[in-house]
Amino acid sequence: MHMEYAIPICHEKLLDDGLRDHVVFMGSGGFRTWGDVIKGVAMGLDGVILGTADLVAIGCVRDRNCESGCRSGISTIEPRMQLLRNVEVNAQQIINFRSILQAQVIRALAALGLRDLRELRGQYPCIEWPLIEERVKERRRLRANVLSATLAAGEKHGTPPTLPGRPPTLRLSLRIAA
Repeated sequence: MHMEYAIPICHEKLLDDGLRDHVVFMGSGGFRTWGDVIKGVAMGLDGVILGTADLVAIGCVRDRNCESGCRSGISTIEPRMQLLRNVEVNAQQIINFRSILQAQVIRALAALGLRDLRELRGQYPCIEWPLIEERVKERRRLRANVLSATLAAGEKHGTPPTLPGRPPTLRLSLRIAA
């Protein structure tokens, strides 16, 4: 299942069950750039876990031969291959990558008029994803139908309709490689 489809479903389920503020919802797999981070949080994640991106920052060539013969010397138990790595340099490379990523995320948030990444959480209804735009529109339509039916049922029973408070919406269009 695509993350663009699964993350909003999980986020909505947590909201509907009243658990959203009690659960830390993290995403892993495929998050490499500031755009991936923004997109993941906007869909409902609290944060993302970066793994491969850190390995690439220190020289991983991604030949998927980690256990039996990493030619970069990153994930090896072979003492001669371990000599290919300079731990201090690699640590600085990861720090540089994460610092640049953080600066780019902060710049994107500022462009959206936000001061905190948490303000972006769950703002997926205003994001356009070219590849799955039709599925998202259908999901929005179905959700609107359920909401209007719920409000109509509440009015029939004499209870005033109320909507959960949501932060201001934003318009964000990202084209992220799958």
